[in-house]
Amino acid sequence: MEMATEHYRNKRFAPAYMELSRAYMLSPNSRPIALNILKVLMALKEQGALNQKQQENAAKAYDLLSGQPLSGEQKAIFQRCCDELTLPELSQFYKEEAEKAVLAAS
Repeated sequence: MEMATEHYRNKRFAPAYMELSRAYMLSPNSRPIALNILKVLMALKEQGALNQKQQENAAKAYDLLSGQPLSGEQKAIFQRCCDELTLPELSQFYKEEAEKAVLAAS
């Protein structure tokens, strides 16, 4: 996670995202990692559109953080991420896609 922080500080957002993604795969219930992923994805979105995997990870992080107790600063960051990344809508889209895939497979 230290490398991700260093990349982020130096505005190397793609490498920061890759480091955080690896950490998130190892700790999928980590709220700090999820929140950091959202922050990096906001920065990446400012540079252009997010790809499908990035959008899926944003939705996954949103699902993890929604309804969880967050500090004042964390709440503010999370709300900003929700607004800028349209996370509630993105999460709903991927839930519907997963349901469609299950129905198609049966």
